[in-house]
Amino acid sequence: MRNEGAPGDYGIAYGAKVKLVNAIVRQHPDRDVEVDSVLELGNPASAAEYRFLIWNSAPKRRVDDSRPLHYEVVFSKKPLPRSLATEAAIRNLPWVQVGPLAAVAVPAR
Repeated sequence: MRNEGAPGDYGIAYGAKVKLVNAIVRQHPDRDVEVDSVLELGNPASAAEYRFLIWNSAPKRRVDDSRPLHYEVVFSKKPLPRSLATEAAIRNLPWVQVGPLAAVAVPAR
């Protein structure tokens, strides 16, 4: 594998996606997490892959929380956009960055 890719064309930065999901799940061992939206290189993308990776990271994991923590994922060749990082810090929102991917928790609406 090179550049966090995977054999068989599993998509952009597959290895980084797995690491990102594992980091999110580790941050919240007693709370369910979901990925609601994905932005890849400025374009909306499907969150289905992340939902599968979250489940696959710990398929027997059980949480009692009925209110999952929602994340937005941004794929960019640059670090987390300053405005997003600033908002996360100001609002004390959990966020994770792995390679070209960043995930930021989104407050319940």
